[in-house]
Amino acid sequence: MSYQLIRAEMEKLTHAALVQANVNNASIFFDNVQETPGSPTETYATIALNFNEVAIQSLGCNIGAIKGSLAVNIYTPKAEGSGKGEAIAAEVLASWLNLNQALAVNPHRCRTSALEGPKTIAPDKRPHHCNNVACSFTAIAV
Repeated sequence: MSYQLIRAEMEKLTHAALVQANVNNASIFFDNVQETPGSPTETYATIALNFNEVAIQSLGCNIGAIKGSLAVNIYTPKAEGSGKGEAIAAEVLASWLNLNQALAVNPHRCRTSALEGPKTIAPDKRPHHCNNVACSFTAIAV
């Protein structure tokens, strides 16, 4: 089973897009690592990946495809407008779209679909504005 390899592939791609959009590497958190929000003037992001469905090949007992979802919350300082968060979101969405064009170099044939966002998450008590982007993905188990 290659859950960890698929997770690594999707998270690495998303992490690189966030860094490309000038989110500090130390301010990017994964769903399996404790989130430590920065000061109200700092931008940070969280990445959450879930495996939703496993499709079994009809011949044999090997797993054929693994389906999942990936979501990124982008936290930017409040009272500065939504432009910064939306620009970061656009970078992440572009990386997910570019993945579909690079299937030949993608060992698990990860493919994104149903891209969503950026959506504004309802305000909460955090001193940050939150934008969310999400997608579904399919990968081949190798």
